[in-house]
Amino acid sequence: MSEEEIREAAARLLAAGESRPRLARDPVNLPMIRNWLEALGGAGGADPDTDPTAPPAMIQVWTMPGLHGVRGDDDPLGQMSAVLDQAGYTSVVATNCDQAYQRYLKLGEQLSVRARLLDVTGPKRTALGEGWFVTTRSTWFSAGEPVATMDSRHPTRPRQHREPRYAPAGHTRHRVLLGGHGGRRAAHPALQRLRRAASPARPDVPRLRRAR
Repeated sequence: MSEEEIREAAARLLAAGESRPRLARDPVNLPMIRNWLEALGGAGGADPDTDPTAPPAMIQVWTMPGLHGVRGDDDPLGQMSAVLDQAGYTSVVATNCDQAYQRYLKLGEQLSVRARLLDVTGPKRTALGEGWFVTTRSTWFSAGEPVATMDSRHPTRPRQHREPRYAPAGHTRHRVLLGGHGGRRAAHPALQRLRRAASPARPDVPRLRRAR
């Protein structure tokens, strides 16, 4: 795929505008707020049991599709990523985003999100090689009211294919870390079973060994 074809595909997606609304699986709820705060190390003085609002930075959490979720067929990032994949730019180097919040969200609000393509630039030469930069905007709604936006920038580059440094050809190198106390390391029973199950019947298959 040529650079001109990439730009033509980007122009079509820009003209298409926003995707269809994608509904959150659950309303804004207290259990998810508790889990999110715990994952970040605490509430920072706030009490989720007495505060009826959600932390603004949780906005993306409410509409995540789940572990086995898939992008919609009109998702602009998914469509643009497919175009770049065909051109060989299959590796996303990093992502940065800017969020803006119109108001606090209350418990029980049911959200939806729509996305649009904002910009595609490239190819650009960076420290990691040549790549394209894809920028999208997600807008969250509650009962039709926009409540937050997020602009995300996704740099892509060709995938680097490198052979493992130590594993024999055709094999995967395994390393099991066994935890313990003091100078003695005690394997968890599950790890002991894993090591026994992985004991090779053939001498050319690498063994699982304790990391020292």
